[in-house]
Amino acid sequence: MTFIQIVEFETDQPEQIRALANQMRASNSTPRWSRLTTTRDHNSPNRYATIIEFPSWEAAQESNDDPQTQTFARQMSPCAATAPPSPTWTSRRRCRSRAGTAGRSAQRR
Repeated sequence: MTFIQIVEFETDQPEQIRALANQMRASNSTPRWSRLTTTRDHNSPNRYATIIEFPSWEAAQESNDDPQTQTFARQMSPCAATAPPSPTWTSRRRCRSRAGTAGRSAQRR
């Protein structure tokens, strides 16, 4: 069953966090996640959320235990400390997921 982690944080240093993430991806040839999405709050531009989908809870735990993940979290925290407590980590099990049709007709043109 799909497992999702959500990391929410505020920062005025998004470029530094992006550079850390790129560095981690470059050194890790086999990510354990199946999808990773980073979002920025429309009404609060320094507020971000990264949504990480894993194929299972076990894969998420393997990722959490990975030394590279732990190093990234330690290095990211000072960049995301503009509004304590930041970052916050939430774990979720997917109960339901549906694909919408929005944008499909525009893509066909």
